[in-house]
Amino acid sequence: MISNINLYCNPFLKIDYNKSQLLLEISWLPETKKMTPSEYQECFYTYINIRKKYKVNKVLLDESQMFFIPDPKLQNWASNLINTKLSTRASHIAIVLSKEFIQQLLVKILIEEVLHDDFNYLFFTSKNDALQWLIDDILIEAH
Repeated sequence: MISNINLYCNPFLKIDYNKSQLLLEISWLPETKKMTPSEYQECFYTYINIRKKYKVNKVLLDESQMFFIPDPKLQNWASNLINTKLSTRASHIAIVLSKEFIQQLLVKILIEEVLHDDFNYLFFTSKNDALQWLIDDILIEAH
């Protein structure tokens, strides 16, 4: 098991850092059911600022409990923020999806709009599988 340091936590988002793996773990929390667009933006800014401070090679994005669905305008805002504010890219991004099909579909659409072909990312339904891919550098074809 890898040892993480908690960098940030609010009712919607938890961000942990693993220095030995240069890994950032971002977990959306069940309270995202009640999240507003401005709270989403605040969380996103926090993530961007942490990513800029901690140079990481790997990101685990746990979307399995993300219930807030940003509208197209907010999706564009998030995509632009990533493309303009992050000068370095993580070498691997593992995205853990919900087990609910509709939620999976919505998250995949959002992620694929934000993360373009220049990102090396892969979707998972298991957090353990996602961590294994990130830590062990398993050769699975990613985007």
